[in-house]
Amino acid sequence: MLRTVAMVVFALVASSAFAIENHDGKPNFCIVGEERVKVLPGRTASDTIARSRFAPMWRPVPKFFQATDAESALPVPSATYAMIWQPQWQEEIGVSAEQRKTLLAINTSALAEASDQAVGFKKLSPEQQQAEVKSWAGKSAPWRRKLDNKIRVQIESVLTPQQLQTLRDFSFPRYAVGSLYDAETRREIDVSPHQEDQLRRIAEERLALLQAVSIDQAGKQWGMLTPVQQASLPELVKCQGPTSAILSIAWELGFDLDRLVPGYPMLAAAPVREHLGLSAAQEEQLNAITEESAARRENTRQEKLSGKAATSDTLSKWEATAKLQVEAILTPRQLATFNEIEFRRKAALALGYPEKREKVGMTEQQFAAFQRLDKETHQRRYRIDCEMLARALGSLSPRQQERLREKIDRKFYGKTVTGSE
Repeated sequence: MLRTVAMVVFALVASSAFAIENHDGKPNFCIVGEERVKVLPGRTASDTIARSRFAPMWRPVPKFFQATDAESALPVPSATYAMIWQPQWQEEIGVSAEQRKTLLAINTSALAEASDQAVGFKKLSPEQQQAEVKSWAGKSAPWRRKLDNKIRVQIESVLTPQQLQTLRDFSFPRYAVGSLYDAETRREIDVSPHQEDQLRRIAEERLALLQAVSIDQAGKQWGMLTPVQQASLPELVKCQGPTSAILSIAWELGFDLDRLVPGYPMLAAAPVREHLGLSAAQEEQLNAITEESAARRENTRQEKLSGKAATSDTLSKWEATAKLQVEAILTPRQLATFNEIEFRRKAALALGYPEKREKVGMTEQQFAAFQRLDKETHQRRYRIDCEMLARALGSLSPRQQERLREKIDRKFYGKTVTGSE
């Protein structure tokens, strides 16, 4: 189980916008700003691992709540000004009907061009694909960079300066935090070890607050169901696909592999441990198992990279033994409480889909109540995210923020220095 989580995490964080990720569990997409953008991997293994180990993944919470059954935004063809394809953002910045029409044409053309390029790439042999990616030297494909620039110029020709600035101002802290997961960026703007520790603590605190919100939401959803509906959930939860199950855990834990607990991954979540009321001795025992688990996975990875015989079976056997050790550390009551929290988390995940809510026979009143709770929960998450983004940026000096803005302006807006083309 943990090896599978590790493989999926590696695939996801390999994108160039690791700290800003997609929430729909699709490995070939990432979130930049707020939207889903298709990417091709270009980073080295060491870059990817370094990013994943810097701090829990920071996935920004979108400003606007989007119901699961609501009309979706346009597909996102580029990272730059990605929010412009979302109807709520178009309304927020006052996009006119004429502007919408032109933007739609830009979107359609860009998606077609990107699709043609993707089809061409897939026609290459595995060896040719590997050679192509290697030639990119850790960057996006040349055609991708060219298309991104083309889309940026087109959008800037459609929107007013004020509209563009509103999007840039909102995106900056989100781009900035994502950039800080890159060691090279931190070196470029002279981030000190003390500041790195601050950023990690902020990311960890943020993750714990969001985890607490998720637990609270799952508990409230459970209370909205009738006993009959509650009894039908185990069968519904069983239908969850393995990839979805793994990704849901990975998202909840911020893709922090080094803290995964064998057999009971969600024990890595601080709010879960608080609910269980673990003693200091139990915390110490669990942490020792977690550290050994991380070390064994790293050893297995290094052995594979060096061409030695794989030891996956040995690791699996150890994880099975470690799972029993975890169960021996927890009291029967704590284990029962954990299983209840975990089941409600899975149930909440399943009930996030309208078709699943229909299967349990939810009434219109229950649908409405769930919708209100979804919206309230989103607003809580957004407030937490905004507060933590401000704190993360606040840990940098004004000069460091200025240099980071210049870097982002160059990367996303084609500017040589802040405020000039």
